[in-house]
Amino acid sequence: MPCPVFENGEKLVIQRGGGFCTVKSTPEREQAAVTFLKWLTDPQRNVEFVTKVGYMPVKQESFDVYLPTAIEALDDPKYVELYKAFLETQENYTFYTMPQVDTYLDLETRFEKGIRLQLTSGRKEYLDNGEDPAVLDQLILEPTTSGL
Repeated sequence: MPCPVFENGEKLVIQRGGGFCTVKSTPEREQAAVTFLKWLTDPQRNVEFVTKVGYMPVKQESFDVYLPTAIEALDDPKYVELYKAFLETQENYTFYTMPQVDTYLDLETRFEKGIRLQLTSGRKEYLDNGEDPAVLDQLILEPTTSGL
C-alpha cells in the first residue's frame, strides 16, 4: 500500500535511498565507477534491476515508460502490489529530502528508537490487559509521556 496519510494531511514521502559513493582512487577507477552508475541507472536497465530486488526506480522515465510493463511480467503477487504502490506514490505524492543539518541523522535515529519503545510498551500493556478494547482506546487517545 502507499504511505498512509493523516486525515486532511498532505501526501508526502521522504526521497531517500541506499545511495552510492566512491572513494578517492585512480582516475581510471573513478571513471569506471561513474560508467557503472550510469549503466545501472539507465531507465530500462534500472527497472530490470529494481524489480528483482524490491527497490524503487531512480528516474522518472523508468516509472513512466518501463515499470508498468515490468509489473505485468512479475510472478510474485507481493512484488506486483509493491510496484503498483510505487507507481501510485510516484504519481500522487510529493517527495522531499531531509533537512541538511549535521544533527539530522542523530535526531532521526533517536526519534525512531523512541517510537519503537512507545509501540512496544503499548503492545505489552494491551496484551497484559487481556486485549480489552477499552485499553486499546486508552492507549490510542492518551498523549504520550515518553518525551518524544
